[in-house]
Amino acid sequence: MKSFRLLLFFILPLACVTCSASFAEVQVTIPLGASNQNTPFSLSPSDLDISVNDTVTWKNNDAAVHTVTTGKPGLGFDGRVDSGVIAQGGTFSYTFDKSGVYEYYCLFHPWMTGFVS
Repeated sequence: MKSFRLLLFFILPLACVTCSASFAEVQVTIPLGASNQNTPFSLSPSDLDISVNDTVTWKNNDAAVHTVTTGKPGLGFDGRVDSGVIAQGGTFSYTFDKSGVYEYYCLFHPWMTGFVS
């Protein structure tokens, strides 16, 4: 009986750790100069492949304000995700609780586009 309790003492915590759900935290950087249309990389990374319940955080390292707005430039906001204004040095986080394709762009700088799937 003592060895059974000892076995449970070691196996049960391991089983809880192994079976617990893990979700990723992914960061996207908006680099300095991203508001300039001639900057080759305005989001890093710009395309993400994530799982349901993963959280993506956008960090604005640029001198200009930005948004993360789902939809397409020219067609507009699709009603799913809108960060509002992300100030210089600010962040915006969103947990994707549904699978799907999320195209996004900056309302102020529509050449800044990204893709989350």
